[in-house]
Amino acid sequence: MSSNQSNNCADAVFFFDRGTLQQQMLLVEFEAALDGVVTMPDCAGRTVDATFVRIRPGLRIEGAVFFRIDFDADGVADPRWNLPLEQLYQSGAVGPDMGQGPVRICCRSRCSLAWYRAELWDPDFSRSTHELVQLARAVRENRLGLGFSSGPGVADGAIRAHFDAEERAQMRSELDEKYRAQAARVIRDQKLAFEALQSRQKEEVGRLRKQHRDEVEDLEQQLDSHQEALQQEMTSNQQLKEKLRQQAVEIKRLNAELEAHLESIEVLESEGSPATRERMRLEAQAAVQTELSTALEALNMREMELAYAREHRERLEARLRTLEQSQVRAAMEVEAGLLPALRDKGIALMAYQPGAGHFSLEPEEVAEYLQDPTRVAAARCGLSVQRYQQWLDHHEDPCCQAQIGDSVCAMPVPRVDVPAQFDVGFSDRCLAHQSTPIAKLA
Repeated sequence: MSSNQSNNCADAVFFFDRGTLQQQMLLVEFEAALDGVVTMPDCAGRTVDATFVRIRPGLRIEGAVFFRIDFDADGVADPRWNLPLEQLYQSGAVGPDMGQGPVRICCRSRCSLAWYRAELWDPDFSRSTHELVQLARAVRENRLGLGFSSGPGVADGAIRAHFDAEERAQMRSELDEKYRAQAARVIRDQKLAFEALQSRQKEEVGRLRKQHRDEVEDLEQQLDSHQEALQQEMTSNQQLKEKLRQQAVEIKRLNAELEAHLESIEVLESEGSPATRERMRLEAQAAVQTELSTALEALNMREMELAYAREHRERLEARLRTLEQSQVRAAMEVEAGLLPALRDKGIALMAYQPGAGHFSLEPEEVAEYLQDPTRVAAARCGLSVQRYQQWLDHHEDPCCQAQIGDSVCAMPVPRVDVPAQFDVGFSDRCLAHQSTPIAKLA
């Protein structure tokens, strides 16, 4: 029997790898690993799912604590690990019946000490050979060499041929109590399995939402960066156009000077021949044409860069829309999986919006609510989205909205708590600016 037995019970630690039992040891051996006396090469470089199990005489499981522990590359347990297994065991909840009564368990979804939940894990009770079944089989095999007997056999009782009325009534009472206890155990087991499933689904949904949020933020940053670059390109293009306009003015001035120079050459015929004048005119025109071509080429290049920036921005906006659609699809997948299960278990989803109060959501309404809660709240109040938003603005800041020049009156007015009783132009006006109540908007 283990040296750490207490109250005629033995304590042991079992290790799992992807839901399959791999290794087992007595608690004293596990404590030696925690003290660095021994190493565990099979667990090197991993975070291991482990289970502390208390075993009572007859090789029966009394309770279990499902915890995680890290090992370094040499198989040495994390020296900072200090979970109070005994305290967690004592705080455990009633678990499934493994054939000898309910088992006390403490796991992530069944832990009353909230600050330790992050270091616990949930067994998968949806499988026929879940972790507790494997633990019960390993305990019965007794490879740890515990000095417990398998327990006395159950002798077959002799069945009496006749019972009097009092004995039959007592038997019916005992059977009723037995079946009620069995039904309670079945309900408790199903509730435990559902809570574990719900916990895993919440973790997965949270992971997907964080991944989606990170992708959206990254794309928004890229979009902002490209929009800034596009704005810079547009500013540069505008400056280039202005420069081209100035060059065109300069070209006109040069042409005028050229014409004036040619005229002066024609007047001074004695100073040069007609061939010389024509050569000078052609050289001047060639110089002007070269400068104009260079400016046009630079302008075309800028326009191509601007077109590329617009195309890239459109691709980013399309990607952002795709991610938003994937968020809606993810919500619909959650609706198709978890929400019907919640409804089948009699669990209702509640939402709250100002004016609409608390109201229940059907599974098929969850995706619509997540996408636009204001529209759902407006429909609950029997108003249009515009009318509900006007009431919401008034409810958050009840003041006069009458225009006085470039500002509003802003005098405090009585708050209207019922959206359907809110009249634009009357409820949001002080006495000095109230008009005849207008018809309520549907």
